[in-house]
Amino acid sequence: MRIIDLTLILSIIFAGSCQQNERDREFKKECVSKSRTNWWWYCTPNGTIRTDFDRAKNGLDSDGVDRTPPVPGGDLDSQLRGIMDASQNLLLLSWNPAKDDVTESKDLIYQVFYDTSSLGASIDEFNRDGLPVGVAAADMSNQTIENLEEGVVYYINVIVQDEQGNMALYDELEIRFDTIAPSGTITLEDGQVYSKNLAPKISLSQSGEAVKYQLCLDQSFNGSDCLSVARPWLEFSEHPEPYEFQSDGEVSLFVQFQDKRGHISATFGDKLIIDTTPPEDPTDVSVPSRAKDIRVDFVGGKEDYPSHYHVKLCANRNCLEDCQISSALTSQDSPALITNQSFGEESVYFACVQGVDLAGNLSAWTASSSTVTFDTSPPSGTVVLNNGEDYSNSSAPSITLTQ
Repeated sequence: MRIIDLTLILSIIFAGSCQQNERDREFKKECVSKSRTNWWWYCTPNGTIRTDFDRAKNGLDSDGVDRTPPVPGGDLDSQLRGIMDASQNLLLLSWNPAKDDVTESKDLIYQVFYDTSSLGASIDEFNRDGLPVGVAAADMSNQTIENLEEGVVYYINVIVQDEQGNMALYDELEIRFDTIAPSGTITLEDGQVYSKNLAPKISLSQSGEAVKYQLCLDQSFNGSDCLSVARPWLEFSEHPEPYEFQSDGEVSLFVQFQDKRGHISATFGDKLIIDTTPPEDPTDVSVPSRAKDIRVDFVGGKEDYPSHYHVKLCANRNCLEDCQISSALTSQDSPALITNQSFGEESVYFACVQGVDLAGNLSAWTASSSTVTFDTSPPSGTVVLNNGEDYSNSSAPSITLTQ
């Protein structure tokens, strides 16, 4: 009878133990499942769901529990990166995945928090004061933050948690939500319409905290790189190196600006006419033999963009020695009149003419083949009638002139 009773008791105990073990396994399974899908819960070693964030996180306890937090960013950096989407007022946040000594990377759970004031490096502060974005999720490396306000500074961070509830923070990201692209101007050759340089000077101005510029040969709009890049993105400079064009003619050059948040502006442009070819030399330069006001006739050389002429008188036909400079002319094939000059009486000069185009190119000097004598004294002389006699019986007395 005692043997039967003992057997019955043992069978009851054994059955109860099996049922309890099964219930424990199911409870732990359910707990772990919940802890992976709900950021606020985690499981203790005995399968109890906990919500206490203030756990020890370094090293292992004597019971072998993992208390070492994950490493944000893993073998890479722990920086957060944000790209702003101006069209939808949202921020695309991304980071490098964390790693952990015990929990596999795919099982690490991430939660994004943000606020309008810095929450520092305290996990407790983020949990208490930070605004969570979406729900916590495993194996995640990016998150979208929506409904941000233009011009507001936000402080963003990500907490990563392993299976034992150990947590670590990424580096806090401070970012001004700014979807307005920078703007500016480009000026070629100080605003001149014509240039004789294939590589005209470039001047840039910007607003909107631009930190980079890009030169383009075509136009583009906000947020989009131009298709024909003349010079790829470089650090902003008010006076970058000139860009060399390949040939004469009307040219256009555009610039795009980029700020430190990555916003790309539309293109801003300027144009000018490049002319590196000097005018053809003037021809048929001529002067009178004697004159006080010296008229210089000439035929201007062929030129696509004519401007004016330099005219001067020189003692030598090389147009270099003992020259008297005159004012410039503004029309082609026109005579130049050199007046009111303090030349020496009876001084002799060649006339010299040089063509100038609108880009500042110069022709060679062309000299007249003959000289002009500078003469300011009026002529004088005498007239004698009837050979000086006082009376004449002729109605047409003789006339004698001297000079």
